[in-house]
Amino acid sequence: MVINWDMTAHKPLAYGKVSNLKKVPKTRRKYGVSTTSRFHPCKCARAVSMSPDGTHIALGRNDGKLAVLDAKSLKVMKVVNLNKISKRQIRNQKGNWIEAMSYSPCGKFLAVGTHGMVVCICEVAKDYECAVDFKSHNSVITHLDWSADSQHIRSTDKGYELLFFDVDAKDLKKSKHNPHATALKDLEWATNSCVLSWPTQCVWDTDMDGSDVNAVDVFNKQLVATGDDHGNVNLFRYPVLESSNEQIRHAGHSSHVTNVKFSKDGKYLISVGGGDKAVVQWRLKA
Repeated sequence: MVINWDMTAHKPLAYGKVSNLKKVPKTRRKYGVSTTSRFHPCKCARAVSMSPDGTHIALGRNDGKLAVLDAKSLKVMKVVNLNKISKRQIRNQKGNWIEAMSYSPCGKFLAVGTHGMVVCICEVAKDYECAVDFKSHNSVITHLDWSADSQHIRSTDKGYELLFFDVDAKDLKKSKHNPHATALKDLEWATNSCVLSWPTQCVWDTDMDGSDVNAVDVFNKQLVATGDDHGNVNLFRYPVLESSNEQIRHAGHSSHVTNVKFSKDGKYLISVGGGDKAVVQWRLKA
């Protein structure tokens, strides 16, 4: 289910569906998706992104398909199957579920990171057709960000790789992996969801390993929020460059925290739990 939530009034404004299928396909397998949900993978989603103009909502589903909804009616407009664009070969190519996605700041493209170990660039104007795919990663994609000028992408995977890609808006086929990370060191990024980045390099406690921090977000180069495997939502001052950096720790979840995101105005922080299936809205005080 998709819910349009009013953060001020604390109530739902509209409801929608992840899939418009009336008859759900029969399956005995969940396509390898790590979930406790009893619903079919086509009715579950792990990633969401709204277009800059506020007209489209993109969902990355557990069946490896991209669903695009009308932001007002919350009705499914388009479904794109990205399963076949994959590096890993699995049964029926139905397990490449989507965990990361983001619209470019210009609104022309949607970058989708799949568990097929690829980053797909879909053109909005061409019905979300995948125009180019990057296959430089050697593990499943977990996070990705666009640069502020919509010309570059950075992405991380479960193998702890941080890779960069150049996007040619005039000819997407010319887009490519950029192995020279130092050339992009002063680049302005539109978002900061990649856990492996310069301003978030010390968000781990000294007794943690790389998998303990699941999500990160940055607000206005002032605050850094993280969600970890211990059910904590942590708040740091930006940037977090030393392990001795102090943090404010809040234990609002009874299970691991899968994602965190600041509101645009920075007044709220939203966290999503895994096993507790909870969405928590935090109010930030000055």
